[in-house]
Amino acid sequence: MNALALAADRFGDRSLSYPYYRLQEAGHTVDIAAPGGQPITGRNGIDFEADLPISEADAAAYDLLVLPGGYSSEAIRMQAPEAIDIVRSFDERDKPIASVCHGAQLLVSAGVVEGRRLACHPSIKDDVEAAGGTFVNDAGVVDGNLITARDYSDVADWLAAVLREVTTPTTTDGSGVTASAAGPDPTRSSNGSIQPIGTIHSPYTEESGMPIQGAFSEAMGVVEVDPEYEPGLLDLAEFSHVVVLYQFHVAEDYDLQPQPFMEDEVHGVFATRAPRRPNPLGMSVLELENVSDGSLFVSGVDVLDGTPLLDIKPFVPEFNGVEDAQIGWLEGAIDNEHRRTSDDRFVE
Repeated sequence: MNALALAADRFGDRSLSYPYYRLQEAGHTVDIAAPGGQPITGRNGIDFEADLPISEADAAAYDLLVLPGGYSSEAIRMQAPEAIDIVRSFDERDKPIASVCHGAQLLVSAGVVEGRRLACHPSIKDDVEAAGGTFVNDAGVVDGNLITARDYSDVADWLAAVLREVTTPTTTDGSGVTASAAGPDPTRSSNGSIQPIGTIHSPYTEESGMPIQGAFSEAMGVVEVDPEYEPGLLDLAEFSHVVVLYQFHVAEDYDLQPQPFMEDEVHGVFATRAPRRPNPLGMSVLELENVSDGSLFVSGVDVLDGTPLLDIKPFVPEFNGVEDAQIGWLEGAIDNEHRRTSDDRFVE
């Protein structure tokens, strides 16, 4: 299935990043169309590259339309009014339209809410009702081809409803057996060696320019656990933060005395968190937003998209907190805000 998301600057970060990654995890493709085809930035700083300008989007080429919240729809109506025709075209063809929060502004402008039940941000409830719609104060409201929600706090129920309404694709290896139905990977080692248990998805596709630690990041991402390990997520949603262990998969070699990002001097690799290590393993503490269908939706992400996941542990301050810890050479460097994003020093 091909999905099209219409978005502009100051979009609701979670209301775009959540469906963007969740739909791809389910095997679907997602294109982002923005005014002029320019890169866009959310209200809380998450960046996305646009795949195409809204003016070039062909509704006939897509099966699902996603309308995120924030100030995106308001900007689109002013900067790319042709988006209204796209919304109307989806509705005329009875194709699913997934709208959250202020995304309903485009539904109102397209004239598709009359006689329909839908959720939206309460601040535009009157707009929906003036256009003939019925406001429903609930998450994941389905009325025909409209799947709507009130705001970003509803995104888990909203996406669950969206995925129920669309056809789940089956990916086969040529044998006619889907990957999810084939069971655990027979090549996965069972002799105690470390093997990935999933994948971490993030907005970062290049090493240069990304935050060097989760404490310096507000980015959201998705930790996708392979199906055979999903039962291990039982009760994890009760924790606010998780520790994820992963592989620095693009590190090709190691340097025993690297120059870390926060210093101009070299240090022993074991006195740094540099990615090029004898065993290229990384660790991050992430805020856990939600757990749904084998996926952890997290914030504070500081890894590359596609990073192999090795393990997940709950973060427990009483276990991990150390008072008056000494931080060595970082004592004079950690407060330097200009050194909190990566450069190309570890890129070949």
